[in-house]
Amino acid sequence: MITQQAPLPMPAAALTTAVRRALRDPAAALADWTATPLAHRVINQVTGGLWRVSGSALVAGTPVAWSLVLKLLRLATDAASDFTPSTTPDHWNYWRREALAYTTGLLDDLPVGLVAPRCLLVTEPATDEVWLWLEDIAGRSAMEWPIARFELAAQQLGQFQGMYAVGHQPLPEETWLSRDWLRAWVPDEAGVALDLVHDPAAWRHPLLRDLLPADAAATVVWLWQERDALIARVERAPRTLCHFDLWPRNLFSRSNAQTGDETVLLDWSQVGIGGLAEDCANLVCDSVWMQTVDGQALPAFERAILAGYQAGLRSAGWTRDWQEVYAVYATVAALRFGLLAGRVLAAARDERGYAELERRYQRPAQAIVSDRALVVAHALALALELRGEGAPHTHAMTTKFE
Repeated sequence: MITQQAPLPMPAAALTTAVRRALRDPAAALADWTATPLAHRVINQVTGGLWRVSGSALVAGTPVAWSLVLKLLRLATDAASDFTPSTTPDHWNYWRREALAYTTGLLDDLPVGLVAPRCLLVTEPATDEVWLWLEDIAGRSAMEWPIARFELAAQQLGQFQGMYAVGHQPLPEETWLSRDWLRAWVPDEAGVALDLVHDPAAWRHPLLRDLLPADAAATVVWLWQERDALIARVERAPRTLCHFDLWPRNLFSRSNAQTGDETVLLDWSQVGIGGLAEDCANLVCDSVWMQTVDGQALPAFERAILAGYQAGLRSAGWTRDWQEVYAVYATVAALRFGLLAGRVLAAARDERGYAELERRYQRPAQAIVSDRALVVAHALALALELRGEGAPHTHAMTTKFE
């Protein structure tokens, strides 16, 4: 759902401090300002609102324009949603986590080329609300990137995560980092909808029959039965610091005179400890699932992401077998998206729900369902690789994940 926020009462003292930090001038005098609500898709209930606050200030008597982004985090415990905020520190949706990521210095040591928005100020106007005063990123949204630019972002991500995996950077131990993220995101029994998966007629829907393989139902059942063992394998893989919400809406690029083409990662609300390449699986599959990358481009998109990530790991000093990393990628993608087959089957036959899909994604419902079917088919092909069956992809394993 896209929403606009109501007008925001602006605390003058906090705004002045944030503006002075944005301009790097402790004597800047606030002249005028305006707060413009930013339209955003309400998915995670932790985000209570987004505003762009802009105006001018006097710096040594000269008017200087400024702009920042204000993000509200809230503890909306009454929200009936899969994305209800949590008060448990290691829960994937702990509501204070993003503020802690900024204020504890966790994001201060990112490698050259990968950055988080500069946090100007954190305020807490109420016990159930935190305000993040953030740098307004002037750059290019990944919604507009060519595939080649994603490869560079993946390379920078690989270098960042590789530093932890090879021991160049100690793994953070903060109790508020998310843990067991994959376990929380593998669909539950209701989400898998095995009754629909076992219905041959559902797979013959005109939107799906040419996109999903004949043995898809059996692969879904295998994934469901083996989910705990597969998750355990991922949890034994080399650990690193993961963003856990990488998709184009959380990525920007910008030019830096000192460091070159930078990738800016937004929204650190789910950051935590996970396995190498977990973020890659989400970036590849979720970008298509959420309709920000065309389904027909999925194979090329995957190749770019994995090639970039592998190069980044090597630059960080990773010398172990790439197949170990690829196995994590394949497992996470298979579990997260192969087990969404039932959801795609349900969406295809629910024609009364087409209007809501079109309203949300601004695309024809048939195209949305078809692209999601392509994601499921791809994830199930990865599942077959894990079993040592099927044709390997370009970056596929040469050995089974033991």
